[in-house]
Amino acid sequence: MCAEFLPEATWHVVIYAYMGLFPRTPDGAMLLLGKAAELAMSTDSERLIVKTAAEAHRIPTVAENVTALEHAAASAKGIKAIVDADNQVYREAHALVDAVLNSHADLDRALVVAFKRGLLDVPYCLHPDNAGQARSTLDADGRLGWSELGSLPLRGIAERAPSGRITSSTLMSALSYVQHTHDTQALEQPMAVIGGEL
Repeated sequence: MCAEFLPEATWHVVIYAYMGLFPRTPDGAMLLLGKAAELAMSTDSERLIVKTAAEAHRIPTVAENVTALEHAAASAKGIKAIVDADNQVYREAHALVDAVLNSHADLDRALVVAFKRGLLDVPYCLHPDNAGQARSTLDADGRLGWSELGSLPLRGIAERAPSGRITSSTLMSALSYVQHTHDTQALEQPMAVIGGEL
């Protein structure tokens, strides 16, 4: 999409190694970091912002950052880029960008108009400019989907997966899914950590 919409601009893609609740175990954290490194390589991204095994507890030390970088490099080794623009995420993102660009000739104004109309609507965001009508959900396999589209321009593009009533408990469960899943998988399959003890 960057090549399509920003052909004259200089740009690059950055992957952040998950910005939600991070796994609490060292092995769970390294498992998630390894997956982030694989994602960065397979999507031909130019940068990866790593996180460490300490992220769930405190600010990491220099040594912990070095260990995380070494682990990411080892996890990325041998992974080839598989760029496939014909996928669900691309189709949804394209529809959102297209709707914004068609909202107003001036991009600054287009963003304001898009939020006002609900064409951009961030699930669970409390900002007063956000419509608050779109809702997301996780399926049993942890895949993120839409439970409510609000006025997002995704009808006929994205399927709506009814999720039932969202409670504080179900929201907290969704927010901690990645943390819990990676800690559990790491307990079932302990891994060797690159660079020494954590």
